[in-house]
Amino acid sequence: MRVAITGASSFVGNRIVEKFYLGKIHEVVPIVRSNSSLALLARFNLRCRVCSHYDATKLAEAIEGCDTIVHTALGDEPERMAEAIYGAADKTGVRRLVVLSSASIYNQNPEPGITEESPLPKKLATAYNAYKICSDRAFRNLRSNGKTEITFLMPGIVYGPRSRWIATLAQQIIDGSAYLVDGGRGVCNAIYIDNLVQAVNLALTAEGVDGEAFFVSDSETITWEQFYRPVATALGVPFQSLHFVAPPVFTSSVRERLIGRIQNLVAGRRVQTIKPYLPYGMRKIYKLGISLTSYKHADDSNRWTVSRNGTPDVTLEMSLLHQCAYKLPTTKAELVLQYYPEVSFSEGMRRSITWLKFAGYPVSIEVRD
Repeated sequence: MRVAITGASSFVGNRIVEKFYLGKIHEVVPIVRSNSSLALLARFNLRCRVCSHYDATKLAEAIEGCDTIVHTALGDEPERMAEAIYGAADKTGVRRLVVLSSASIYNQNPEPGITEESPLPKKLATAYNAYKICSDRAFRNLRSNGKTEITFLMPGIVYGPRSRWIATLAQQIIDGSAYLVDGGRGVCNAIYIDNLVQAVNLALTAEGVDGEAFFVSDSETITWEQFYRPVATALGVPFQSLHFVAPPVFTSSVRERLIGRIQNLVAGRRVQTIKPYLPYGMRKIYKLGISLTSYKHADDSNRWTVSRNGTPDVTLEMSLLHQCAYKLPTTKAELVLQYYPEVSFSEGMRRSITWLKFAGYPVSIEVRD
């Protein structure tokens, strides 16, 4: 099978290229936005395509002859990108498009009992959540008038070598700014990167999955303490020396509440149809809402930042994640995709720590290969 991969220079996209190419699983067509994104892919004997992910014509040329597409790219305008990706896929006869969505469309602290069929929350916690909902809805609307099938995968915390969840955590532990809210007792809905690639491969070929969405994660139910502890141990830092903070209360200004309202409206597509008729000032506000649904332009309070003074910088996103009380179910993925993670959490963490040592972090324990 010939598979195109958008966002092929990203953490997830690049690993999909590696696994499919080195494992001789599929013929791979990596697609990146610029020549500067080719550095990590240059070690493979692949003909990479460089084009804008908003240009349907160029994308159609890039994916010509492909059977399927795996869409991992992010951008400032989710609807416009969806239109370009799906338009190119439909025009060139691509059979299926696998979209990397996110479990965060149900917020970082989802209500216990939700499944893939549950209604989306009325209040969105972060701009990234709104972005993902907007993107998913755009793809679903496009599918209603197109032929290319779409399947959505919704991972949570994707970790592994080169992951920000590993590298940033290690750096925070080193500089003394790492923290855990509520003692780290919350559920960490983690998935090792190779398990996600496994789910992607299954979604490319499974029958009867058009329009379906699937939660995917590791088999084990782990806490944030269990996620942090092995990294701290590997770096020779006593776990109890991390900052343990009580759940903070986040307040917002009138401006922040207005921005949040705009994000919710954008994600719900409630103003899209009337946008051309809005006064100029309101159109500017709408455009602001679109830009704020991108993770790149999310408000700083939603980012996981590293403090330079060794004190914790507790963010809304991480506070909600650390207080999660629910392991997202993978029952649907197991029944329909036959998804059973091949890499255990302990093995995934071992590989991640091995990479930290390779990357020059001060790993002080012996890591077995």
